[in-house]
Amino acid sequence: MSTEAKEEMTRVSSFRGPDVPVVPTAAAEKRVLRVAIEAQITQGVQGGLEQYLMALTAGLRDEAGSAWAYTVVASNDDRDWLRPFLGPDHDIVTRPTGPASAGEELKRWLGPVRAPAGRLWRQTLRLAGQQAKEQVQRGIVASDGFIERLDADVVHFPYVAHYEHSSVPAVLTMHDLQHRHFPQFFSKSHLAWREEAYPAAMAHAAVVIADSEFVRDDIIRQYGVPAEKIVSIPLASSLRFHPPPTREFVEALRVRWALPEAFALYPAMTNEHKNHIRLLEAVARLRDNGRPVPLVCSGKQAHVWPAIQRRLGELRLEELVRFTGFIAPQELLALYQLAQFVVFPSVFEGAGLPVLEAMEQGVPVTCSEIPTLREYAAESALFFDPSRVDAIEHALERMSGDPALRTELREAARRRAPLFTPQEMARRHHAVYRRASEMETWPRNASH
Repeated sequence: MSTEAKEEMTRVSSFRGPDVPVVPTAAAEKRVLRVAIEAQITQGVQGGLEQYLMALTAGLRDEAGSAWAYTVVASNDDRDWLRPFLGPDHDIVTRPTGPASAGEELKRWLGPVRAPAGRLWRQTLRLAGQQAKEQVQRGIVASDGFIERLDADVVHFPYVAHYEHSSVPAVLTMHDLQHRHFPQFFSKSHLAWREEAYPAAMAHAAVVIADSEFVRDDIIRQYGVPAEKIVSIPLASSLRFHPPPTREFVEALRVRWALPEAFALYPAMTNEHKNHIRLLEAVARLRDNGRPVPLVCSGKQAHVWPAIQRRLGELRLEELVRFTGFIAPQELLALYQLAQFVVFPSVFEGAGLPVLEAMEQGVPVTCSEIPTLREYAAESALFFDPSRVDAIEHALERMSGDPALRTELREAARRRAPLFTPQEMARRHHAVYRRASEMETWPRNASH
């Protein structure tokens, strides 16, 4: 690590949170620790969670040595999506399944057209004055014995949705408590599920991991979880584990998408908190004032995409703004190479992976003045108030028109990026796993 990076690490030591209080014995260090990781998601669907799992598993692979053994519990629909990020000795398993319901059979039959078909169905219902029935998420359930049969010392749940009460010591990652800050972004049923599942899972887990000090403090304040039970571990980008695009690929992408020489990039799913509409309004103001800033928005088009699409047309921005939808990692890497800067106007984050990705890729960043982005970016980004269109407009104007500012931010990011590596993320997870495996504070057949 460079001298500059070491100095930067000293300046941000408070960000890293309290040390994990574990001092393994010599015998414990020699014993192989078996860790199961719950990863039942489908690639291309869950955004930041997917990136988190890729960075974590690849980091664990690189740091594991002979003292660790990993088993990934994958979805039956997408078993091998994490395989490229695992070591050759790490296992992938799926849960046994019973006969599929008619609904599940239909989902499998639809395959890649499932999402657009769902949007068309919901739009048809709206035109008929009806609403689609909400999908009810399951609550926290007792293990059916599957977790125990994995013969793991620790089970890590990287999200709440599939958490189970088992007799195996559990580690739970909490990414944010957005529902407590912006309840209007959630349906009543989903709010009710979170308020039931989140405290139940956090109470049962041996150790809770938070993506930032802000999330750690928020959990303590909102749910009264003991501070000593929660450890903050910052995230890392997974992009380094994908092959870099060739110059020919990058130029072909520019031609295929008719990208301008200079543009701002916003890589994010179209969720409510991502604030796309205010960003579009800021771009429209700049255009109307004779200072156009082209914008490219990548990411899955979900949730509020119809409202964004409608506002895009109302502002007549089709020639200036491009939405790519979900793209492959190599295409995203190409966009980072081509972008003049990254803009990230989200109103709420538990971490801020696109900011980390931009820092790692050497792209200057302007982003929201919110606690977690301050923690992650510090002085390596230009901040603005995401609730004000004029503030976003001013930030876009400064970034597009000030080469010296972009160079300054790029250099600051170069110094800060080495703090957020998958290897460091893995080392801290190892300490948490070891700590959880040595705790004996739960009943062996816990069901609640």
